[in-house]
Amino acid sequence: MKIWVCVLMAWSLPSLASVQAPLFPEDGSQRINSWFYSKYEVEKSYSEPDSFEAVKRAFAKHAVKVVGVDKKFDWLQDILFFDQRGNHLVLKDPGHGESFYGGLTGGVFSYEGPGYFDLKMFRAKDMPFKFVNSIPLKYSLFEGGGLISGKFKNSEDYVIVTHDRFQSVKYFIESQLQREISFQEAKEIVAKDLKLFAKNLFVLPSKVSGRHLDLYIKALPGGVLLIDRDEDEKQDFLESLYTETKDQSLLSFLEYYRTKRDHFYNFSLPIAVEFLSEHFEIHRLYGEFRNIERISGYARVAKNINFFNGVSGVDPYGKSFYITNRAEASKILESQFSNALSAFGFEESNIHYVGRYYLGGAGIDCLGVPSPLKFN
Repeated sequence: MKIWVCVLMAWSLPSLASVQAPLFPEDGSQRINSWFYSKYEVEKSYSEPDSFEAVKRAFAKHAVKVVGVDKKFDWLQDILFFDQRGNHLVLKDPGHGESFYGGLTGGVFSYEGPGYFDLKMFRAKDMPFKFVNSIPLKYSLFEGGGLISGKFKNSEDYVIVTHDRFQSVKYFIESQLQREISFQEAKEIVAKDLKLFAKNLFVLPSKVSGRHLDLYIKALPGGVLLIDRDEDEKQDFLESLYTETKDQSLLSFLEYYRTKRDHFYNFSLPIAVEFLSEHFEIHRLYGEFRNIERISGYARVAKNINFFNGVSGVDPYGKSFYITNRAEASKILESQFSNALSAFGFEESNIHYVGRYYLGGAGIDCLGVPSPLKFN
């Protein structure tokens, strides 16, 4: 009789894979087995011969299977989420135009309906592999670019989100509960939805802009965050590097930093760094650069280099790898970034500058999503 009871209990319990786990960490603390990308976006943006093949080769070197999604999506990073068991976490569909809740996303929407924006969702039916289990989230509508996930040294999971996106989700929760809730209650509800402790859900201060976090922050295992430098520091760095090397490719970058300053770096970034420093191990690197480009005699500001918007992990051979974007405008800056990464255990041969960089700030991290799913 006892044997039958055990059998019945085992039969009635859900499989481990179907039970939701915390978000798959972006810091490389868990083995990346596959990387999903949008074929649609690659066809638009990787037109040069062999350019995306270089991306595939970089992932293949570290035993990561590159998986293309045929659906017409742009940035999978923003709309496709996996948990640590490989479940597809389906973002909550608000059922209204996103503007109804004060703007749920910074850029992931498509124009539908009479004068409002709707979220472009990656639903369960969009998952091309039947063996992947989809679990709907109850309240969470965050986009991946505005969210950083990882693990602390004690293995507790954490999530960092921008204030404006969190505030929008709070409005949505209030509309569902039909009552006002406090900021702390909203944190507790969202943390429960994402399977983490509320104390490990970090919402940046309201004075920090809603700029996507993955454009200036890269998480590494153990609560380490690599964060971009201030613009005054970048000018000093470039001046010194040019004096030392006389590399002519640096002049267009110096032209920008000698004459201009971005409001985000002057105002928002120091606030974000101060807040995050209370909870994380912060290291400031030179990883995002702007320059002055001249096209047909006209000058324009271009964000031509971003090394933070990349993918990192540890392969089956125990090697740490970092796959990020090319620095076509100044190759010497790739070498400088590799030197900085060496302090975190990355060997030069396992740092790959293969992604295409987009003028709007996005790179290879925005293009795809790492996952624990294994493919033969």
